[in-house]
Amino acid sequence: MSVETEGIKITEITTVTTSKLDKILKQEEALVKTRDKKLRVINLIASLQQEEEKLEIARERLELEKRKLLGYGGPEGDDDDDEEDDEW
Repeated sequence: MSVETEGIKITEITTVTTSKLDKILKQEEALVKTRDKKLRVINLIASLQQEEEKLEIARERLELEKRKLLGYGGPEGDDDDDEEDDEW
């Protein structure tokens, strides 16, 4: 004959309470991290915009140089074009 017994299981529950100050400090830390990330992104965007402006200026300079070399730029270029047209 077997006898089954129910065992009593004892569980200890520990409740950890955090103070309001700890909660506030954690939130402040999270806000500081978020602010730092935002600042990095803002600085990166500004840097990229400056690079784009520099590239645009460089493109414009190249276009002007190209026009000068091809004889399309300014009054001097117009005189050269007229002379070439006369020769043809």
